[in-house]
Amino acid sequence: MIHKALVAGTAILMVTALSVSPVSADPISESPVDPIANYSEAIDRVEAQQSAYATELADLYLSLGRAYVDRQDYQKAIGAFTKGLQIERINHGLQSLSQRPYLLSLAETEGLRGDWKQSRSALNNLYQINRQNYDSLDPRLLPVLDDILHWLLKTHRQQPARTGYVSLITAERIGQNIDAILTSDLEADPQTASERYRQLAFLHYRIAEHISQYGDSNSSGISVTTTASLSDNTQSTSSHMHYQRGKAALEKVVEYRVKQDPENIPQQALAVAELGDWYLLFDRRQSAKNAYKLALNTLKSGDQTHTEVALFDQPTMIAFSALHSIAKDVADQPQLEVTMTISAVGKISDIEVVSSEPILSQQQLKNLKRNLRSTRFRPKLADGIPVASAHRAFFPLSLVEG
Repeated sequence: MIHKALVAGTAILMVTALSVSPVSADPISESPVDPIANYSEAIDRVEAQQSAYATELADLYLSLGRAYVDRQDYQKAIGAFTKGLQIERINHGLQSLSQRPYLLSLAETEGLRGDWKQSRSALNNLYQINRQNYDSLDPRLLPVLDDILHWLLKTHRQQPARTGYVSLITAERIGQNIDAILTSDLEADPQTASERYRQLAFLHYRIAEHISQYGDSNSSGISVTTTASLSDNTQSTSSHMHYQRGKAALEKVVEYRVKQDPENIPQQALAVAELGDWYLLFDRRQSAKNAYKLALNTLKSGDQTHTEVALFDQPTMIAFSALHSIAKDVADQPQLEVTMTISAVGKISDIEVVSSEPILSQQQLKNLKRNLRSTRFRPKLADGIPVASAHRAFFPLSLVEG
């Protein structure tokens, strides 16, 4: 065993040494580092000194696969991940939890090459393996459920409408499992629980948004054991159902924020304000006003009036909107400075580009305005009442695309 560990350690150290070798004094003899060649050589050494299924090879194949992904050679990456997965199963069993990074890498890579069915198959395998190890209400399931939910939400927009919706429905069933675990776990950490419920609200907004654009269609690629099921395919009923489920999730966020720190008034007020945002997105305007007023009163009750500025002194993009997610994903892109008017119900009008390089064409300006109008803002409050206001903000240049 010591000999095996020493061989594997030597192989990995040699890969590292090759990757960080000192600069040659002769510039002509310099050659670029090739991680694929380095990992391949390390694999050959371990196989020669031990066997083709040595435990240490699994991590090397995982690293080799990631190197192939960096080269956009997805087919070879899948081959490397599959080989590492096979070695992991031979050494630790078909239901071993250590398969997680290999299956996640396979799901990611299959998605990169557009095979969403195979992506969901890898995620389904990951879920089923964890279910073989844990009961459906075991909190130890939560990390892998988080991984699957994150992947499904991240990728559903990259897919055609129908397969994207399959990902969303799969995500909803994962979300139901998360909710069931949190509901039964009386010792759940309030901070992580509130973050998970906030993510569930985001999920339900994405589903409702998709239904409003494309209608409803039920099917799924991951078999998840839950106590709830989708029973109505009508668009209006489904949208209302997801409104109710998202609202319930945000009410849980408020509940857990209070549990987390009863003295943290600003965080509680923010959670109530986001509940107001949710009402506004679904045009429950009076409910939104009431929630915003409650958030404001919460701040005042805690003698935290200085944080009122951050919540209500100017419009704030609602966190559940599609544009908010896009803006976070492309924060490093070139930005456009835009002025606009935000109405008392959070809608955008009077859009003007302050400056841009290069100058936008008429079509690009039209695309920008269409993309901006699809989002909503939390409006400014004056004396506790939502009011229209001028606003200036920066948005990613990619919004000018069709």
